[in-house]
Amino acid sequence: MSGSDSSVGEYSLLVWLLATVVAVLAGHVFIGWLRLARQQPTLRASGLALLLAALSLGTGIASVLVLAVSAEGLSFTPGWSLPVVPALWLGGCAAVLPLAWWLMHSREPLALGVCGLLLGALALGLQAGWLLATGFRPGLQWPPLFVAGAALLHVAGMVAALRVGLGDRAGSRRGALWRVGAALLMGMSLVGAQELLLLGADLHTQRGSVFSDGVPVSVLSLAGGVLVPLVLAVMAFDLELRRNLERRSGPDMAPPKRRRRRHRVRML
Repeated sequence: MSGSDSSVGEYSLLVWLLATVVAVLAGHVFIGWLRLARQQPTLRASGLALLLAALSLGTGIASVLVLAVSAEGLSFTPGWSLPVVPALWLGGCAAVLPLAWWLMHSREPLALGVCGLLLGALALGLQAGWLLATGFRPGLQWPPLFVAGAALLHVAGMVAALRVGLGDRAGSRRGALWRVGAALLMGMSLVGAQELLLLGADLHTQRGSVFSDGVPVSVLSLAGGVLVPLVLAVMAFDLELRRNLERRSGPDMAPPKRRRRRHRVRML
């Protein structure tokens, strides 16, 4: 193996690891804001939490896909049309929003299963949409076996992550491990299913991209690999601060009740 091939392999590995971190962070923040939305007393506060949850997951899916394409080390520079980028990003976040609303209002196991199924199908559709929007030539052709495997992995990971992350155990004082486990399940399912899609597409057989002169993958991967994990980390830190504040203001920290004074009757 030459030095250039070794450096390309190391770069691809680092970008792939970064994509995994972004996926896990996105899953953690998504579930965290959903849990917080369930506890809000007002519609305005819960609506803001739902919006942040949808933005975190939609942005995470887009960033992980862009980073994965960048890690392929293609001989050409793929890109996206400038109007397509915000359309795919905001469209993905908007599609997550009604499912997040359903998860906020329902705690039934059936609802968690159906939402996990729909979220898995949505994540698969968004990943395929981002790949198709590059305009690869001569064109992508996915074997049905790879698509079915990616869909199964998406659905299994989403359902398991929602059951673990939105359950009662994840809200206890010792529920940090459950929340971390839910984030790992969601993040690894996103990355694993995406790798199946890329493996089935075999991007190295492509010879060019229609939108190479548009927004290059290097610009989007810089945003997805630097800006997005930074914002997600800040959001995760904010969630932890809110959780600690609620824990301190719980029943154990409530002010003591005033004792009724008993008046003694003096005998004259």
